Amino acid sequence: MGMTQTTTRSTTLLAVLVAASACNPSSMLEDENELGQTEEALYDPSNPPAPVATDDCSDPTYAGTDYTSTASGHFVAYTIPGTAAESDVAGIIAAREAAYADISAKLGLTTEPTISIYLSPNRLAAQAHSRSYGNAFPGADRYEVVYSGAAGSFEKDRVGNLLARTLEYYVDTANPKRIPILSVGLAEMLDQSGRDLHDAYALQLHANVETRVRENGFDAADVNGKNVGRAGSLVKLLVQRYGWATFLDIFKATAVASGGGCSMRSTTYGCINSATALTAMLDGILTAKTGDSWATVAADWKATMDSHLATVKLNMGTADKNAITNLVNLMDQAIETSDPAIYRSTMEGFYCEWGGDAMRDDIAQRTIDSLHGSTSTVFRIIPTSAGNFPTARALVMRVDERSVRSFHTLSLEKFPQGWRVTYGPDWW
Repeated sequence: MGMTQTTTRSTTLLAVLVAASACNPSSMLEDENELGQTEEALYDPSNPPAPVATDDCSDPTYAGTDYTSTASGHFVAYTIPGTAAESDVAGIIAAREAAYADISAKLGLTTEPTISIYLSPNRLAAQAHSRSYGNAFPGADRYEVVYSGAAGSFEKDRVGNLLARTLEYYVDTANPKRIPILSVGLAEMLDQSGRDLHDAYALQLHANVETRVRENGFDAADVNGKNVGRAGSLVKLLVQRYGWATFLDIFKATAVASGGGCSMRSTTYGCINSATALTAMLDGILTAKTGDSWATVAADWKATMDSHLATVKLNMGTADKNAITNLVNLMDQAIETSDPAIYRSTMEGFYCEWGGDAMRDDIAQRTIDSLHGSTSTVFRIIPTSAGNFPTARALVMRVDERSVRSFHTLSLEKFPQGWRVTYGPDWW
């Protein structure tokens, strides 16, 4: 999950913040609304944090219960009886019909395939039924998701994302596979959320989810489209700069196929297996299709992102900020009182196919055994681009019994049960 690198970068940032605030204590407060919250989160036994309910790994799997189908328009929706998806199926299909029309128009599609959607109520149920947690199957006219029905969840707010990945196949069925960074970015562009994708990328950069030093360039993760914020921003830039028709010409020209020991081989640009090869391909295609070099486009991208980095709002609402600060206080309370159950309550129970309760209980026990006497201060809470639910990162300083400081990044997500930690440096 990249926590080692993230923690290192966060340490550097926080060291600067500590020095800056020591020299000028008011400097951080003046920028509080723009730069994310700076909070004292020290555990106070006389004013204990509010407890939160433990979200354990007990979601029903519905094993032995088959999906039932509902067909309407361009969709066949498969839901499990008694779940939110079954109750919401008419609205689910209606929202996706509107997205289907928009996506088809922007992609210039001339065919109208019927799309199958499997909507599992949780990840354990998806696993039990051998279904994906969120994946499109281009060419098979199918995608599979987890649908909780909760406000702010991926499949409520971004109904077009996986649909776009599915319909993208029909842009050019003779050459149906394009480089992942553009496929991922296109799905972001067409997800129907209305987000500003440059702002979304800026949030990722500010939070060190994606690397700032590659603001308008690529690293190894971009070869496979893993930097989602960067992918969305790049496609938005290309569409803004050239319009949909020219973007689609560029997109089609990035066709790749498996062959010769390479999973992404272009007939013109060879094996696209590195950031260097990806850059060379885009440079050649942009020059051929628009007359602009990659250097020209990259300079425009940097200017665009510099502007968004300077203006994107990093502050969170008071309720969210207080809830996250409360979680950090609960962690400290658990450590101080040697109570692994309290620590476990701060952790998520959504991604339970990964380790289950046993892993989470083990993390909680190891943490309180190792960190007795330490206290934490939250320096910054920064919203990040949405995951399955709204997400954030908290930059935290921990002080142990010897007054030794260490700096950590907590990843958090706002589930229907509230904010919970999805990853932290104490987990391994």
